[in-house]
Amino acid sequence: MTGAPGPSMVLLATVLAPVVASACLWPGSVALLAAVPRSATAGPSPRGRWRSARRVAAVEQDLIELLGVLAGPLRSGVPPSVAVAAASATAAGDTPLGSLLRDLSSAASRGTPLADVWQAQAATDGSAGLSFVARAWALSEQTGAPLADALACAEQVLLARTRARERLASTTAGPKASMAVLCLLPAAGPVVGLVMGIDPMSLYFSSAMGTTCLVLGVALGVGAWAWSRRILRAVA
Repeated sequence: MTGAPGPSMVLLATVLAPVVASACLWPGSVALLAAVPRSATAGPSPRGRWRSARRVAAVEQDLIELLGVLAGPLRSGVPPSVAVAAASATAAGDTPLGSLLRDLSSAASRGTPLADVWQAQAATDGSAGLSFVARAWALSEQTGAPLADALACAEQVLLARTRARERLASTTAGPKASMAVLCLLPAAGPVVGLVMGIDPMSLYFSSAMGTTCLVLGVALGVGAWAWSRRILRAVA
């Protein structure tokens, strides 16, 4: 049976735990952060925002493909209900917008307006692209305005937004890596001390100066991590 961990290991775990937790909770991509709507009120947790951003990005990618499928038949004069039915028959059911296509096909078979289905899906997913398509579809149903050009425009806007997020993710990859290294580097100090035979407990708690340096170092590290994250979010 192994004994209880010594004070040095407890100190090491205490120092490393916040840094490792911060690295694990760091969002996987700045591109996804760009998809998270900003709000003045308190929002969900970082993990919840990350999942929401992933969902929005997946929905927009699926929407780009759907708009490309719908725009061609509509431009050739096919009625929207027929174009929706054709898209629903060829689309995979496990896509993010699979339920939307089923609802659109069902509404088209009943002869009910399709704009309401688009708007309901936009409210569920929080997608600005879906909301734009819903408004364009409603305008077409109310006034008879051409729908194909609006869908093609929405497709181009979404494509441009996706490429911009990809360029942003590529540009910020270097700063993110540097931030991670600089945040993890100070935590290697106690490990190096142990290898060299220096007890971290004696080093940091044997004098007021050592304790002050430890507290100040941890505070500066956390502050630098938060500041770097804020800068990257502002860029996103």
